[in-house]
Amino acid sequence: MLMSTECPKCQGVLEEGFMPDRPDDKVFPAIWVEGNPGYKEIEKKGRKYRIQSYRCMSCGYMESYAEMSAE
Repeated sequence: MLMSTECPKCQGVLEEGFMPDRPDDKVFPAIWVEGNPGYKEIEKKGRKYRIQSYRCMSCGYMESYAEMSAE
């Protein structure tokens, strides 16, 4: 979770957005999955967390955070 809306690089404003994951022409927010991907399906892996992303409107710097609760 973002604690400040100020860019740590230039003090500009951070805006919330997301980096889409696009399987089968559908758009979903990206997720972070615990563990190493290996060769097994992701559904069989560890806990999954949605990613919240922020981009500075002035310099383009980006920050991403895993939500605190697992899916």
